[in-house]
Amino acid sequence: MSELSTKVTTNGSIFKLAVAAVIIAVVSIVSLNSFFYAEPGYIYHVRTVLGDEEVVTEVGYKFYPFGRYNSWKRAMTVQAIQGASGNAIRAEKDSDNTSASLPPMSIMFLDQVDAHAQATVRFAIPSDKESF
Repeated sequence: MSELSTKVTTNGSIFKLAVAAVIIAVVSIVSLNSFFYAEPGYIYHVRTVLGDEEVVTEVGYKFYPFGRYNSWKRAMTVQAIQGASGNAIRAEKDSDNTSASLPPMSIMFLDQVDAHAQATVRFAIPSDKESF
């Protein structure tokens, strides 16, 4: 009788360990796919599995179960300056000060005079949900 109770106790312990391992694995997977860090200077558009859409503006770790997110700079600067190449518009590669650099814009006036205009424009993304 003692052998039978030992087997039942061992099988029960193995079952409890297996259930605990499955629970730990599920919690780990949910945790890894549900948190992201919102960095300063960025606004995040988050879509959850249920179809909810949120705008995240605060810095720090955020919990959205299985959510997908896109980051956007809060403000973007576009410059048309001398020395910039028209084929090399890469917002990701430009400096932190500039989001995109373009070559000077060619302007032709009515009296056939040409000019090359240099300009800087700064765009700010709205942070409220409706405008974003």
